[in-house]
Amino acid sequence: MVDYALRHGWEPERRGGTSLLSEREHADGFRLPGFLLTDRLRGPEGGDPTTRVVQAQPAPSAG
Repeated sequence: MVDYALRHGWEPERRGGTSLLSEREHADGFRLPGFLLTDRLRGPEGGDPTTRVVQAQPAPSAG
């Protein structure tokens, strides 16, 4: 996450060590196994992440 944020303009010395990775701006480009960006908790305008959550799940193994 830190590497991604630094590549996308995060300046920890200027922003107090925080970086906002919003779904709207970063969901298509941010990839981290087991992690999904969503704006859902930030307010009612956040999109429903259900489809992306389902797509992020590994396929069930046969057997």
